[in-house]
Amino acid sequence: MPYHVCAAPNCGQASQRSRIPFFRFPTDPIRCKKWLENCRRTDLEIKTPTELHNLYKLCILHFEPAMVCRNSTSRTVLKKDAVPTIFDFTSHPNNPQSWNPKRGGEQTVEELGSAKKQKVEQHTKVKMTKKESIKGSTSRENSEGRKVKMEGRAPLRVPLTSEEKELFKSVFKTLILLEQQDNIAEDQIGWDSSVQSEVSKDTLELSGVSDCFRIIGREELQEVCETCIREEILKELRRSHFFSIIVEKAISVAGEENLPVFVKFVDELDHPRKHFLGFIPCASTAEALAQTLQVTFTDTWGLQMKYCRGQAYLSSEAMCQKMKAVAIKMLELYPNSVCTPCSSRSINVWLARSLPIQCVSKVIDAMEEIALFFSSSSLLQEELDSAISTVYQSNERKAKLLKNTCQTRWTETHDAFDIMLELLGPVLNCLGGLVIKDGNVAEWANQIMTEVKNFNFIMIVMTLRNLLSYTSSFSQNLHGEACDIYFAANSVTDTAESLKKVLGKIGTLHKKWFKEATDLACWLEIEIPRTFNLGSELPATLTFPKEPSNSVEAMEMLEFYFRGSLARPILRWLVHDIKALFSEPHMKAIKWMSLVPSLMAKLKFKMVEEKELLDLYRKDLPCPDKLVDELHCWEMKWKHVPKDQKLPSNIFDTLRISDIESYPNIRTILKILASLPSVRFEDEKFESARIRFTTYLRRMTCERSKSVAFININSDVKNDFESMVEAFVTTYPDKMQLLKRVMYNSVFNV
Repeated sequence: MPYHVCAAPNCGQASQRSRIPFFRFPTDPIRCKKWLENCRRTDLEIKTPTELHNLYKLCILHFEPAMVCRNSTSRTVLKKDAVPTIFDFTSHPNNPQSWNPKRGGEQTVEELGSAKKQKVEQHTKVKMTKKESIKGSTSRENSEGRKVKMEGRAPLRVPLTSEEKELFKSVFKTLILLEQQDNIAEDQIGWDSSVQSEVSKDTLELSGVSDCFRIIGREELQEVCETCIREEILKELRRSHFFSIIVEKAISVAGEENLPVFVKFVDELDHPRKHFLGFIPCASTAEALAQTLQVTFTDTWGLQMKYCRGQAYLSSEAMCQKMKAVAIKMLELYPNSVCTPCSSRSINVWLARSLPIQCVSKVIDAMEEIALFFSSSSLLQEELDSAISTVYQSNERKAKLLKNTCQTRWTETHDAFDIMLELLGPVLNCLGGLVIKDGNVAEWANQIMTEVKNFNFIMIVMTLRNLLSYTSSFSQNLHGEACDIYFAANSVTDTAESLKKVLGKIGTLHKKWFKEATDLACWLEIEIPRTFNLGSELPATLTFPKEPSNSVEAMEMLEFYFRGSLARPILRWLVHDIKALFSEPHMKAIKWMSLVPSLMAKLKFKMVEEKELLDLYRKDLPCPDKLVDELHCWEMKWKHVPKDQKLPSNIFDTLRISDIESYPNIRTILKILASLPSVRFEDEKFESARIRFTTYLRRMTCERSKSVAFININSDVKNDFESMVEAFVTTYPDKMQLLKRVMYNSVFNV
């Protein structure tokens, strides 16, 4: 009966199977008509309000959070005059009345095919619109040409038997496994032992799988996989409402610069999630890039940016200034989405990475290359461990600590530049022994040695180490528990002021840092340059009225050069970026950390009272009028907990308490906070998408593919192979017809 399923098009939520609330159509004729208009269910207009009330419902997913609240019996109810506004009409943009209110399991193959067909066509049109407005590569133009040809005729649905459908499901399963193998070449169709260990015996016995790969272009299969996997992510995101966007530094993919985009949110079960959404091509100007991001987010991917509450942009070198301008533009478009750093790296490394100084970016790239080089092989790691033992033979504790550090992602930690200076001796000793050998390893080692065995590298790392020591405590606290984050937020002004004071006495301090750098260079037998003309590596080249008369004067001039061209610009940018990243809206959001019980105890259970904080997320709350009363109940709940009972110390532990649903406003605020880029995950496993992203980039230094990267990085996302088959059948009917003819006798024996 219709009564047991949501009446909204493309929803499929069933009241008998789902735990989420459902609401009957109102009996009031005016409200009932408004509900029908918003649903676009013209097929129900002939029914009376009473009939609709008795037979049809809408689930909670179609109502804004502010439209829902709890009554005195803690039941979820709609506010007076609540109207549904959230719908997915992408599958039925022009004919929603043809929707049939059956449960998903009751739909026929023809109905599923029709829905998928229209959905893929809509996605294709949006994708083409976006690509026509943005610069495209030749390969993309060829791909789009195929789709333009398809759109010029009536949609064609190639019917499949159950056997054929299972075969094509196996094709997509096999494709995904193939793309996740390190040793499978792009043009390889055969099987090796590593693939055989993962692909089921039944799949291998289907000879038709190999025929499919031979006849159907692999690129088309990958593209369909990417679209369907992304749709699974977006489904969860739409149900969760609030999210944040994280844009990593630009990388080269398919011969052009692209920005990798991640999305962070908390799902319906209050579990933190972070997924890779895809690549966005870099535009030539900040304004064009901002427009590209906006079009991709809203039109291509269908993100509801009104629910975006945070955005983080990482950049380096020439992209720094452009991305800072993009962040400002996006903030103007979406003022509720605060700009923050991302917790995947320490604040110190984030600040250093964001400096628009080319030589600093080069140094950090070299550090990451060192970490990658020695982690690429257990033998190389053993070589480095041996070199560490030799250099620090008189300090075994230090040697053991450095060896353990090398097993971690040390280039992203608060003290990354301290570690680099301590590792420099062992690294150079180890590389020196490797460059004299033959092979790719020797060539790679020689490239790294060229980058790091020079005084510029030492001086830049030394400067970063000393300047960022003033933000180190701040950086560590922001990666701590709720208490640490809260008090770190209150120290932003003090941190910026301390850096300004350093700028005032930079002359004295920099001489000391320069002396440390020259001493280290002498110990490592690295030549100190006798000239200050370092070209374009530093932001400016200073000139002097006369040449240095002796070595002492030359060293003084060199120190003066590094001070003016390196230390001062870095300091100014650090002060600027700290103020920008920890703006007033961001600090207001962090103050809501006071809802975490352990922090409440430290604050003597003094709850938020400032009106500006109470109003910060008021429009996002399900019951905003009850917020103050709810805060009071929350305070009483934890104030009388026995002293020996451990209180939740972070947002995620707080969201797991058994009666959190009794505090809908507080739960909503905590979920918004947990989705901010600057709030660290409680467990490293939730960063798995970014770790897989980094692994893919390291493994595939060239010949990268957007779709292959997407499939690899999102390997933890549930795959809907039924949708993949339907999408491909609808999008590429000609290839399906060809394949059926070729396989007609050999596979199906007809």
